[in-house]
Amino acid sequence: MKSFFIFICVLICCTATSCSHSLTPMDRASSSNTKSNSVTGYLLFAVQSEAYIKTVNILGVIPLSYSPNNAKQENTYILAKVPIGYYKFSGVKTGLGDIEANSEHDWSFNIESNTINYVGNLELLSKVKWCDTCFKLELANKSSFAIEYLESSHPELLAKIPIVYKGPGEDDFIGFSRTLKTSTFHH
Repeated sequence: MKSFFIFICVLICCTATSCSHSLTPMDRASSSNTKSNSVTGYLLFAVQSEAYIKTVNILGVIPLSYSPNNAKQENTYILAKVPIGYYKFSGVKTGLGDIEANSEHDWSFNIESNTINYVGNLELLSKVKWCDTCFKLELANKSSFAIEYLESSHPELLAKIPIVYKGPGEDDFIGFSRTLKTSTFHH
């Protein structure tokens, strides 16, 4: 109960001061030793870009931001433990300017407890190769790649925590692949 009270106090302070929590991708050691609880879940998304990305901003229960370590991203997956609740991508800051979310980019999702919540691959791609300011922002469902990433980088976590798709649209592949994987081990 005391830890829940501390969590609520931190949440209120962060919301009141509009501070942003920096997402730090989990490594294999930390994901395999993590303890599950009812107030956090796992956020999983990838970033792919043909331009320099400074930060990816996410609004929600607590504001989140992700700042890549290198200039260009080639399907870099981010797995982080975050408080449960409602979130949405709010914008991307690039070396060429900011791309704010609008009705075209209304990508909201709900993080469930004790679950890996895959929300998609955030792609910042050039519309025209010779145009530095002609980029489009998309959130693509590439769940097969997300599962491959988890199987190779976080197999212990994937073995004990279910994965669900929380991005736009529907996804039947995750459930199918997990069922296939389970039935393969039992036969």
